[in-house]
Amino acid sequence: MGLYNPRQSTRNMYAIPLSAAHKYTDQGYLLRASFAIAQYLNMFPDQFLVNRIADTIVNNLETLVKHKPVGLDTKGEAFAEGEIRVNGERIEQFEAWTNGDVVK
Repeated sequence: MGLYNPRQSTRNMYAIPLSAAHKYTDQGYLLRASFAIAQYLNMFPDQFLVNRIADTIVNNLETLVKHKPVGLDTKGEAFAEGEIRVNGERIEQFEAWTNGDVVK
């Protein structure tokens, strides 16, 4: 997932890789990261903006997890289970497969 400032002439992007997506389910980490993202993108990190960035991340985590890594074969087997939690509430549960598929 990539976040950028649409009002900035240089397109700096803050990337959230799939391997780190689980960290953003912790509310404290999410808010600290949203504050840092606003600063990195040269935006004033007021409460409204930080909450807006956090909402954008939370609302798109499922999309990030669904993306299949490029170049993997189509056969695979389940190797992990996981779930996305926000404020202790389970939002989604999934299985990860060796071919990059994520199954709900």
